[in-house]
Amino acid sequence: MRHSYLATFLLFLAGCNPQATLTNLGDLHAPSLVSAVMTASDSARLVFDEPLSPNGSSAESPIAIASMAVEGNELYVYFQKALPLDRTTVLNGRVKDGRGNSCNFTVPLWGKNEHPATLLISECTTKGTKSQPDRVELLCVKPGSLSGLTVADGPPGWGNDRCVLPDEYLWPGTRIVIQFQTGDEQLPYRSSLAGLGSNNGCIVLLGDPSANAEVLDALVYSNRQSDLYGGWGTSSTQNAIKRLVELGGWESDLPSSAVDSTHSTSTRSMQRLGETDTDSASDWVIAPTGGASWGY
Repeated sequence: MRHSYLATFLLFLAGCNPQATLTNLGDLHAPSLVSAVMTASDSARLVFDEPLSPNGSSAESPIAIASMAVEGNELYVYFQKALPLDRTTVLNGRVKDGRGNSCNFTVPLWGKNEHPATLLISECTTKGTKSQPDRVELLCVKPGSLSGLTVADGPPGWGNDRCVLPDEYLWPGTRIVIQFQTGDEQLPYRSSLAGLGSNNGCIVLLGDPSANAEVLDALVYSNRQSDLYGGWGTSSTQNAIKRLVELGGWESDLPSSAVDSTHSTSTRSMQRLGETDTDSASDWVIAPTGGASWGY
């Protein structure tokens, strides 16, 4: 009897036409935001999972919007001025597809540095003390702006700590040092000071602070002594390294391919060999005791 009630109910929904099905109700799926990237300092591209209606979009943000345009499943937003690089600009909006299904979205955007400096991670320590806290040094290889360049302890969208660099111009040969841990003194460049993973982890230079940022350089390190999570000690570290390798930031997700951090200390830093950059452990050495050379 329950089956006959169900059949009667379905026929009612389908207009009592035995040949009709529930698919006649049409597309009930609202568009979903897939990604958002800055295409210039004053424009952004938002990608959705289906084509959008050309006349169904609206948006607002603290930076005035000059115009918007829809191309297939992409929404282009043009601002009246460049977005700042040192903080997020929140874009709120609404889009709909050709059948009128709509979705609201909120997405943080970062300004785009159109003339960035080319940098390399050149030195770091991960076993800091109050007098010698965790630090990361960057070497400028080609001149440009630091604006929005980000040093983090994980790939885009990962990690617990990061430093978003300010709007400053750097010349080749210049080195800057970023503090990643609380200490007796505070350096001009610093993260939220949560500290870096002591034995296993990664340090990543990103093109901006967004979850879609480009990986510009990376260092992966391990003491190769853990039996947990593929040798990385924690699942979060293992997943971060795997993601970094997927993005092309390092050659392998095996601890044996990382820089061996066993003998590094707060004064025996991991140091890059010149400007060699093969995204592998062969680029790095461990300094002798007291051999950390910040800024030189």
